[in-house]
Amino acid sequence: MKVKITQPKFHLTLEETYIVVGIDQDCLRIVNDNGNPVLYPSFLFDIIDDKIPDDWIVSIEEDGKMYCDPPCLSGRDFYVDWFNGVLEARSIFDEFYRELINKC
Repeated sequence: MKVKITQPKFHLTLEETYIVVGIDQDCLRIVNDNGNPVLYPSFLFDIIDDKIPDDWIVSIEEDGKMYCDPPCLSGRDFYVDWFNGVLEARSIFDEFYRELINKC
């Protein structure tokens, strides 16, 4: 899935196209200009390509909240570990992101 930022936002370049690496309710997880996989409200973007990879895991919680992530990043605390600098999480994400970029 690819999106273009349409409103100025911290660490995103206006009119730049970004690859979505996850969906969390009404937010898209984007690797920002600093290299961090951050959640941003979806209304900040125009969708360029709405295809979500077939192997991504879609979960809908009892309260209706929807999450969609690649299998290797779908663990409940994956991004907590990533932001806490856990090397295994960083390595898994880096490998996933390199492969994703090469496919696009």
